[in-house]
Amino acid sequence: MPDRFNEFVHRENIRQFQSKLATETDPERRKLLESLLAAELARKLPLPKSDAVPDGDPPTGSGRRSGG
Repeated sequence: MPDRFNEFVHRENIRQFQSKLATETDPERRKLLESLLAAELARKLPLPKSDAVPDGDPPTGSGRRSGG
Protein backbone atom coordinates (compact mmCIF):
# COMPACT_ATOMS: atom_id res chain seq x y z
CA MET A 1 0.00 0.00 0.00
CA PRO A 2 2.78 2.56 0.64
CA ASP A 3 3.87 2.24 -3.02
CA ARG A 4 0.37 3.06 -4.25
CA PHE A 5 0.15 5.99 -1.86
CA ASN A 6 3.52 7.38 -2.98
CA GLU A 7 2.53 6.99 -6.63
CA PHE A 8 -0.75 8.82 -5.98
CA VAL A 9 0.99 11.68 -4.17
CA HIS A 10 3.57 11.91 -6.97
CA ARG A 11 0.87 12.18 -9.67
CA GLU A 12 -1.18 14.67 -7.63
CA ASN A 13 1.84 16.88 -6.98
CA ILE A 14 2.55 17.04 -10.71
CA ARG A 15 -1.10 17.78 -11.48
CA GLN A 16 -1.30 20.52 -8.84
CA PHE A 17 1.93 22.23 -9.91
CA GLN A 18 0.85 22.19 -13.56
CA SER A 19 -2.59 23.54 -12.66
CA LYS A 20 -1.16 26.36 -10.56
CA LEU A 21 1.35 27.27 -13.29
CA ALA A 22 -1.50 27.63 -15.78
CA THR A 23 -2.93 30.57 -13.84
CA GLU A 24 -0.05 32.04 -11.82
CA THR A 25 1.26 35.38 -13.06
CA ASP A 26 3.71 36.38 -10.32
CA PRO A 27 7.23 35.70 -11.65
CA GLU A 28 8.64 34.62 -8.27
CA ARG A 29 5.81 32.17 -7.63
CA ARG A 30 6.07 30.82 -11.17
CA LYS A 31 9.78 30.24 -10.66
CA LEU A 32 9.07 28.34 -7.44
CA LEU A 33 6.31 26.26 -9.04
CA GLU A 34 8.54 25.45 -12.03
CA SER A 35 11.28 24.33 -9.68
CA LEU A 36 8.91 22.16 -7.64
CA LEU A 37 7.44 20.64 -10.80
CA ALA A 38 10.88 19.87 -12.22
CA ALA A 39 11.93 18.22 -8.96
CA GLU A 40 8.76 16.11 -8.86
CA LEU A 41 9.13 15.07 -12.51
CA ALA A 42 12.74 14.06 -11.87
CA ARG A 43 11.77 11.96 -8.85
CA LYS A 44 11.89 8.27 -9.60
CA LEU A 45 9.45 5.99 -7.85
CA PRO A 46 10.63 2.45 -7.16
CA LEU A 47 9.06 -0.29 -9.26
CA PRO A 48 6.56 -2.50 -7.46
CA LYS A 49 8.21 -5.75 -6.41
CA SER A 50 6.14 -7.78 -8.89
CA ASP A 51 7.51 -5.70 -11.81
CA ALA A 52 11.12 -5.63 -10.67
CA VAL A 53 13.61 -7.42 -12.90
CA PRO A 54 16.45 -9.26 -11.15
CA ASP A 55 19.98 -8.15 -12.05
CA GLY A 56 21.35 -9.92 -15.10
CA ASP A 57 17.93 -11.13 -16.26
CA PRO A 58 16.80 -8.90 -19.14
CA PRO A 59 13.08 -8.74 -19.94
CA THR A 60 11.98 -11.11 -22.69
CA GLY A 61 9.28 -8.86 -24.10
CA SER A 62 6.68 -11.62 -24.10
CA GLY A 63 5.25 -10.72 -20.72
CA ARG A 64 5.08 -14.40 -19.81
CA ARG A 65 7.27 -16.44 -17.55
CA SER A 66 8.43 -19.86 -18.51
CA GLY A 67 7.50 -22.79 -16.33
CA GLY A 68 4.40 -24.14 -14.64
